[in-house]
Amino acid sequence: MTYAIFDKALVDLDKVNVKGQSLFLGKTGELLDSVAPYLCHIDFSSEEFYIFISNPSHERWGIIIQTELNFKDLHHHLRKFLYVKTEDAQKLYFRFYDPSILPTFLRTSTQNQLFEFFGQVGCFICCDENNDMHSFRFSDSNLFEDTMSFEEFQKLNFNVLE
Repeated sequence: MTYAIFDKALVDLDKVNVKGQSLFLGKTGELLDSVAPYLCHIDFSSEEFYIFISNPSHERWGIIIQTELNFKDLHHHLRKFLYVKTEDAQKLYFRFYDPSILPTFLRTSTQNQLFEFFGQVGCFICCDENNDMHSFRFSDSNLFEDTMSFEEFQKLNFNVLE
């Protein structure tokens, strides 16, 4: 299955024509709804989605996730990473779904952290400031990163994997 996490602070989900659910629930979800990360199932054959991601100003919209998990299980898994604690036990929001944060986090994580973060996720994909796409996989206790141009990325057919 292919999913995306859209940063609702940067994206009008109605314009992308996707439906999803905030990773924040309850009172926090209500308070942060307009800026929350939204997990959405993605149809890569959708014209609206391709028009959206083809716009160079949208390189920080969020991340793409490939997994065998269903929506509910992935949502539950990702919610575990919304907060981090500092060394002095201060609780902070962790914007792992921000494409400017995810690569650094993954590249600097320990094997145990990567194992926990990936869980049953096969691949995380994000776009950098140069409009290059980065794909991250964790297998056999190693992090693998592939980089491709946005044009190469557009030629991929993710729906074949569905």
